[in-house]
Amino acid sequence: MKIRWHGHACFEISDGKTIVTDPHDGKSIGIAPPVVKADIVLVSHDHFDHNCARIVKGENIKVVNTSGSKKSGDA
Repeated sequence: MKIRWHGHACFEISDGKTIVTDPHDGKSIGIAPPVVKADIVLVSHDHFDHNCARIVKGENIKVVNTSGSKKSGDA
């Protein structure tokens, strides 16, 4: 498993599939925006510094922004 921190609350977790947590646009918090590609994006809450899913690259990205448990195939 590979875990990479992209500043603030944004992490990229890879192990077969890639998950990005709480993506930010960078500009609004004074750091560089993350350059990431993912299968799944997790958004913990709807604040500007945690919900910039549009910055994440990839095909058929699943965005999970609700609480509860999910399976990766259901995300």
